[in-house]
Amino acid sequence: MATEITKEVLDKFNTAEGRKDIIKDYAGNIFVGKNVDGEDITVKIGDDRFAVTTYQNNGWIRVNEYNKLGQCDTEMYEGKWKEKKND
Repeated sequence: MATEITKEVLDKFNTAEGRKDIIKDYAGNIFVGKNVDGEDITVKIGDDRFAVTTYQNNGWIRVNEYNKLGQCDTEMYEGKWKEKKND
């Protein structure tokens, strides 16, 4: 079951050390919430990596994967979650 992401966890995204702590402190957890841009995110944390799925304001779904060193080693797009409205 997913837990609402806290400011403490969000703040750890800012540095490699913080991202390493996310893996160490929260392995096995799933968080949902909003990032600093107000976009919906899901964070799935494993034993040696974690993935952040972002439902971007522009309609794209972006997935960033971070390794045990806190470095982003994968960024991919999984399509669109919404279509742009015609004005």
